[in-house]
Amino acid sequence: MRIRAIIATVLLGLTVTACSSTGGQAPGIASSLTAPTSAAAPTFAPVAVPTPKPKPVVTAQDFKVDLKVISKQCFGSAGCNVMVEPAITYLGTSISEVACDLTYSVSGDESGEIIETAEHVQGSSYRVQQTALSTKSTKVVPAATMSSVTCR
Repeated sequence: MRIRAIIATVLLGLTVTACSSTGGQAPGIASSLTAPTSAAAPTFAPVAVPTPKPKPVVTAQDFKVDLKVISKQCFGSAGCNVMVEPAITYLGTSISEVACDLTYSVSGDESGEIIETAEHVQGSSYRVQQTALSTKSTKVVPAATMSSVTCR
């Protein structure tokens, strides 16, 4: 019987009051079961939830793009085939925590403006691609301007 009282205490959360041999019950048998006294509700320290840092506002004016000539083959007065690669510089303090697509235009090609997109990977690293141009003459110098930036 004592085991039943212990089990009732554990399962029901009741306090067992044992009695001596009163009322015809055997010694050690529970004569009354009472609910536990109400204790104050536990208090917990508030958890600090970190607020996310706002993403920096980045615009095309925050970047400078120059073209590095990788190869050039000229054909007299017929112009040149030129392979260029963008060299991108961020003019602000840091955008290491965001990834951005950087759209820029390349001028100097005989067929008109060429639109390209580079990707800001991390820190000051960019994923770029080379661009092939055909110029009208040997005097044409390819140039690039940043047109838009989209960060995520």
